[in-house]
Amino acid sequence: MSDTNYRAAILAGATALSLAFLGLLAVESANAATTAEVCPQSAVCFYPQANYQGTVQILNFTATPGCRATIPARSVINNSSYPVGLYVDNECTQYLDQVGAGGRQASLIASVVTAE
Repeated sequence: MSDTNYRAAILAGATALSLAFLGLLAVESANAATTAEVCPQSAVCFYPQANYQGTVQILNFTATPGCRATIPARSVINNSSYPVGLYVDNECTQYLDQVGAGGRQASLIASVVTAE
């Protein structure tokens, strides 16, 4: 193989790797945008896995405030205008964390929470 062909092959390989990497970044950005878009305004979204993965459970606390039954959640997006308290019991007495209005929590310590 001549020097010119060798350089062309190296350049083609580097270009292909760069394009593949950019494609992965684009997919990751699309997934992040999709996660945020799934959670409607004025709602609180609970995800069964960390980093907003899994089938989302959407609740509207402004329509029906109060302590809820346990929710399988490892991450939360709060698109409401109120803070949401997270607890590890059905009576909302064992405090875990709070997600402020418009806030997010990507990784909760508990995997099942109650919210109010």
